[in-house]
Amino acid sequence: MRAVSEISYAPELHGVLAWLNVDRPLLLEELRGSLVILDFWTSCCVNCMHVIPTLRAIEERYAAHPVVVIGVHSGKFDAERDPERIRDAIGRYGVEHPVAVDDDFHLWSRYQIRSWPTLVVVAPDGRTAAVAPGEPDLATLDAFVRTELDRAAAEGKLAAGPPDLGLLPPADNLPLFYPGKAVVLPDGRLAISDSGHHRV
Repeated sequence: MRAVSEISYAPELHGVLAWLNVDRPLLLEELRGSLVILDFWTSCCVNCMHVIPTLRAIEERYAAHPVVVIGVHSGKFDAERDPERIRDAIGRYGVEHPVAVDDDFHLWSRYQIRSWPTLVVVAPDGRTAAVAPGEPDLATLDAFVRTELDRAAAEGKLAAGPPDLGLLPPADNLPLFYPGKAVVLPDGRLAISDSGHHRV
């Protein structure tokens, strides 16, 4: 994780095609007082999938704090720029945080991203605090988040709690989620492979 030494404010989250997992577009201006982790990823990238558990751990550890994770999906291939395909991918991988569909690489360009995955940490005062290309180490990311929260609290710039993001319920709350196969059992009952819920 590379801390940013020069003071520069993070570009606003304008110019995306769609927002997933939330009921409205999000703006950094509305999230002032919260530490924001932007995860630039694409669904065809194995390394991007490896980042998901790390981000989930951060979300769980800081659930009662003003820490927000936002995925920025900048699809490598044309098929990965379709919001419905991205919605399918985030359902499959259990991504529950907001995801911006950066179909034309507007945010990618504004943030000068060079590779997937890359995390950008936006401090509670709106400045870009760190850029981390590649798979982040959980302990390093956690320590950085804690340091930035402590700094913002000492400066009186930290919100009292997490913001209301307008999160939508996850797609896996359906009776079946990614059913794979159905088989009639000898006793006449039906067995369905419910892959998304890890059950039969």
